[in-house]
Amino acid sequence: MAGAYFYTRIIENTVAESDRDHIPVVLLGDPRIPDRTESILSGNDRACAALLHGIDALEGIGADVIAIPCNTAHAYLDDMRRHSGIPILDMPRLAVAYAAAQGKRRIGVLSTRGCRRAMVYERAAKEFGCSIVALPAAAGVAVEGLIYRQKGGAAVEANSYLPYLNMLAARGADCVVLACTEISC
Repeated sequence: MAGAYFYTRIIENTVAESDRDHIPVVLLGDPRIPDRTESILSGNDRACAALLHGIDALEGIGADVIAIPCNTAHAYLDDMRRHSGIPILDMPRLAVAYAAAQGKRRIGVLSTRGCRRAMVYERAAKEFGCSIVALPAAAGVAVEGLIYRQKGGAAVEANSYLPYLNMLAARGADCVVLACTEISC
């Protein structure tokens, strides 16, 4: 769903008078890529190797730029950039840059444990003079449970995330990044 949602957002935000005015897009949706969080937490490199294989495929068909709508996959961004001959967008950095441009400095993050463990958003926050507001560990595990339910195809009501948004606000967050694209769905 994250890839489909991302593609829909590209279409919706492209100024076009006809279908021929849209940006050429190749969507690589490969469910064989191992779970990024599991790979990060266990310290194995299976997810990274699969992501590099995907980059090779995209380069092979002539991609000019790569965007990865998986926040947790950005734990491997440095490896992917070293491997790739084409630019790879840094989605967490772009999100933090946007928040900072809006005057936000304390950014709450709803994400997987892998994304948190890899400090994907902390790296970007430091660059922009922002800080990351995290949930307590138990609440983070509960959010991850909701995310994995969605990834498994279960319907999760948007208001299921409300207690965690409120918790981040109570901890001082002045905005929140939905750092798993499934949450946006």
